[in-house]
Amino acid sequence: MVMNADTNPSTMPGRILFIFQRLSFNQKVTIIVATLAMALVLTFVIRWASAPDMVPLFSNLPAADAGKITQWLEEENIEYSLEQGGSRILVPRANQYQARIELAQQGLPSQRSTGYEIFDETNLGMSEFVQKLNFRRALEGELSRTVSSLEEVDEARVHIVVPEPALFREKEEAATASITLKLRGNINRGQITGISHLIASSVEGLESENVTVIDSRGNILTDLQSSDPMLSMSNSQLQLKSQVETDLRVKLETMLSQLLGPDRSIVRVAVDLDFTQSSTTSELYDPERVAIRSEEINEITNNSSDPQMVNAVDPTQPPPASTENQIETNNITNYEISKTLTQETSQTGGVERVSVSVLIDGTYQNIANESGGQERTYVERTPDEMDKIELAVRGALGVDDSRGDVITVLNIPFEQPEAYEPTTNIMSWLTDNWAMLLRSLLIGAAVIGILMYVRNLVAASSHAAREVWERKMAALPGGATPMAALPGAIGDGGEALALPDLDSELPQEVLEANQLQQRLVEFVEDKPKVTARLLKTWLVDG
Repeated sequence: MVMNADTNPSTMPGRILFIFQRLSFNQKVTIIVATLAMALVLTFVIRWASAPDMVPLFSNLPAADAGKITQWLEEENIEYSLEQGGSRILVPRANQYQARIELAQQGLPSQRSTGYEIFDETNLGMSEFVQKLNFRRALEGELSRTVSSLEEVDEARVHIVVPEPALFREKEEAATASITLKLRGNINRGQITGISHLIASSVEGLESENVTVIDSRGNILTDLQSSDPMLSMSNSQLQLKSQVETDLRVKLETMLSQLLGPDRSIVRVAVDLDFTQSSTTSELYDPERVAIRSEEINEITNNSSDPQMVNAVDPTQPPPASTENQIETNNITNYEISKTLTQETSQTGGVERVSVSVLIDGTYQNIANESGGQERTYVERTPDEMDKIELAVRGALGVDDSRGDVITVLNIPFEQPEAYEPTTNIMSWLTDNWAMLLRSLLIGAAVIGILMYVRNLVAASSHAAREVWERKMAALPGGATPMAALPGAIGDGGEALALPDLDSELPQEVLEANQLQQRLVEFVEDKPKVTARLLKTWLVDG
């Protein structure tokens, strides 16, 4: 006897087919729908788990550049997705850097601002006005690229206004500039100041005070640099105070960490700085130290005669020896008193007072308890140790009691870490890798579910086939071989064995259900499309 392997109950496919043919129509539909659902779920899980890790290729792209890049990706058969209205393109991580390099060779994405490459093409008919305009465009483009290269800046636009030189200096107007920033995160005052000075140093005649910086929302960032000198000075003073305190704290923490061990001390430092500005001018005169500054001597000589004497020889002539010479001397001496001129200007930022607080952990010893185990016990440090530590702190910070410095060193037990501290690391790992873990769990659950479903299906089919086989064997006439239980079996004499029909033992309603099932099977085989639409309708209706 020849049998088809597909209908042989002794083989696995035959058993499954044999059991499936014996099921009712509703049972068959249920099994088919469950199998399709499991296949769909497994397909979805596998596709989701095997999907590539998509990373940004470019962001904030103009529509023209985005269209050219997506066209190139399609030509290269590289998977991509669009976000943010098409301005952001995502590609698999494995293709990110290679795609950027190849797109850069093709000039994509195009430069959003024109730099000095505007002068690569020579135009002999260019007027002086156009040359100046192109130079300003190139300068603005280069500055925009430079500012956009900063880590906190996503995109930048720079506009420069350089007025024409005037005939008179007092009528000249100052150059101005404005910058629009699209930020990735927060930006501090120092970075705004740096950008302003960068622009001012790149444009001739531009001062940093004439640079206005705003963000993409219209907020004026240059307000951080207040025009009030007192407020600006206060910000600088706070920064200097914080820097001094940080330097002293780090210096002390480094010393105590090497002395006591890591995380065995807590240091806090407060510094009062003197920001008073004063200028003193003094003049000192020393009367005991006199110096001649200048001396003037005047001599006057007068010749005079006696009017009562007469010359006997010639009365018209003066008498002899009647003339008298008179000399008058005037001496003027100017003295200068010694003077000392002193001008003193005090520097700001001097240390006025230092306050430091140091908390030090003690030591721990394992001491046997009453139950025979070890108990961790806190042991305070000795007064001699605390005195030495305080002396070291004073020397490290330069503590001066005369200016009112305060130092406090306390020995306090620190809170010990909990025994389950490694759980924090596990939770951190789960937080960082939850997506990968979820994928693995879903894949594992799907595989296990399919294996269990197949196992149960095989077990059920084997059990049903065994029951049918045993019933047929029991219905065989005496002395018949087990092969006679198979459909179409022939006896030793060539006659067909009259195997009792088990269906005749079934109730009438079961026979009618089997006939209806057979008609439905024939209907499905004849009209599969109609059947498929009918099944879809049932699934939608629930």
